[in-house]
Amino acid sequence: MTTRTRNRALTVDSGLSGYDEEIIVTENRTFGWKAKQFAKRKLPIFTWAPQYKKSFIIADMIAGITVWLTAIPQSMAYAGVAGLTPEYGLYSHFVGPFLYIFFGSVRQVTIGPTAIVELMTHQTCGDDFPECVILMGFYSGVVELLLGVLNLGVIISFISEPVTIGFTAGSVCTIASSQVKSLLGLSGKASGNNVLNIWEHIVEYIDTTKVGDSVLGLCCIIMLLLLQKLRDLKPPTNTRFPRLWHHTLRWLVLGRNALVIIIGVIVAYCWSSDPPFALTGEVQSGLPPVGFPQFELEDRRSNSTETMSFVKTLEFMGSGPVVVAVIAILQNVAISKVYGSGQTIDGTQEMIALGGTNIVGGFFSCLPTSGSFTRSAVNDASGVKSQFGGFFVGILILLTLAFLTPTFQYIPKASLAAVIVCAVIFMVEFDAIRVIWKASKIDFLCFLVTFLSSLFLGMEYGIAAGVGVSALIILLKSMRPSMAIHLLTDRATKVKYILLKPDQGFYFPSVDYVRDSVNKYARRYLNYPVIVVQCDKWTHWDYTAVNTMIGLSKALEKNGRTLILYRNCQSWVDAIETFGVKQPLCCPNTAQLQDSFNLLKSKYYGPNEISIPQSSENISQLMANPLTDGNNPISDNANVPN
Repeated sequence: MTTRTRNRALTVDSGLSGYDEEIIVTENRTFGWKAKQFAKRKLPIFTWAPQYKKSFIIADMIAGITVWLTAIPQSMAYAGVAGLTPEYGLYSHFVGPFLYIFFGSVRQVTIGPTAIVELMTHQTCGDDFPECVILMGFYSGVVELLLGVLNLGVIISFISEPVTIGFTAGSVCTIASSQVKSLLGLSGKASGNNVLNIWEHIVEYIDTTKVGDSVLGLCCIIMLLLLQKLRDLKPPTNTRFPRLWHHTLRWLVLGRNALVIIIGVIVAYCWSSDPPFALTGEVQSGLPPVGFPQFELEDRRSNSTETMSFVKTLEFMGSGPVVVAVIAILQNVAISKVYGSGQTIDGTQEMIALGGTNIVGGFFSCLPTSGSFTRSAVNDASGVKSQFGGFFVGILILLTLAFLTPTFQYIPKASLAAVIVCAVIFMVEFDAIRVIWKASKIDFLCFLVTFLSSLFLGMEYGIAAGVGVSALIILLKSMRPSMAIHLLTDRATKVKYILLKPDQGFYFPSVDYVRDSVNKYARRYLNYPVIVVQCDKWTHWDYTAVNTMIGLSKALEKNGRTLILYRNCQSWVDAIETFGVKQPLCCPNTAQLQDSFNLLKSKYYGPNEISIPQSSENISQLMANPLTDGNNPISDNANVPN
């Protein structure tokens, strides 16, 4: 067996004045050691399981029961968002908790259907197309797994916070609007995938509103909001059982969704054979069917019942799986950051866990899934101790599928719609939007473009538009760096020079702007023969940038001017030497800049067009303090005299 040995020298204080003790630490990195470390990274269960205590079981079980109470109504409701019957939501909520035990890195995260992911799926597949929805989940899992395996999670960094907030706000408006049909009991079938299409359908069929659905939906919403407010209710001062009061209110708040659904089922069951509100209808009972996803879908774009080929199916789904995968990853990583304090958070590992869940879920008729903010918050509030809490959630979901599905046919559609609306309306970050407006109008533009595009064009176009605007803003900033200008006179040599201070690096997109700026100031201030460009922000270079500086230096030299690059890194000096030229002059430090002024003194002898300040600092002080011409600082944005 090959053993790789690496020595590390650690110097520690021996406690004796003037003496240190050096300890040599030897690490034997065998193949077995590497395999063990790899297994711990890719299977976090090997990290937390050895530290698991028996006392954790009760806490994990209580958390699992609490999450189950929230997951049952939400999963069934989100299946409706995807255009499917409630049992598909339950199918999707047992695979994730089981697999996350092995692959998940944050104990609070719960995997299952979410409103935004199912909305994105519905916009591709439409209503009552389970084969498409299942295949969407499978392909999104493949994308997520590939991103994780290839360590490409960095692409998520290109989606800024304002874009995410705008996309979430647009999703909330779209989801809430899509539930108005069920809340009012409207007839007809909506078409399109944006808010305009949804409200056009609502207005068209508003005369079919059913009083029973409207009243039930409104009552459910009011009840859910009131139950949520119970968390702020303080016990009476004269109560004899404050802990009982506290725990009762806590369970009412955590189980409010299940409570509303149960009340709706009881009302529907006790009613006559023809209740005044729409019901979910018969739900398939039992465990989910197991089998491969259907990779060749039925062509529903025409009246024919032809089956599309594998390639045609991919064309039909388009960018849907990629968009769903990106949104799911965003949600999962965001939840991990919020609730993963004190834990090792591996974004790449979260992608692998999410991808594996969706791929396996494709064999169990599951919807696309991701981490849920609501259920993760419930899990955290319930005091979950480890990922093993998901085991209890999965078991309870399976028992629900086996024994409780016959009662689901009595669930009112208005009750499920109320659960969805009350779950999503609090996802809009109004405080963050207000801060974005005050802090940065450019970021607010990104938010607004994403929000409006999501509303009126469709969710997939919304996030694409937001990312596009963000990238365009970054590109424009790189093309036009801010550049401060200072008119100075060297005290020792009396050489007048223009000091230009760009605020960012110098790359090919900005070469034209920087070159034009240097030429503009050189023409404007003809009695300042030397142009000094402070390059401390230019940490890297490319061919176009270096070639532009060399060409600019030659052009200025022909007109009797000199270009100096000041505080440039060694890589810039090496790059200019690679071109085999001596211009422009490179002065990495203040001493070399002073030497250059001494050499240029005879060339530009005795310019006395401006007076030198009485208390002029030396060059090193000027670099540390605001640079001035006389007593007034001059910048690119100031009114510079001609």
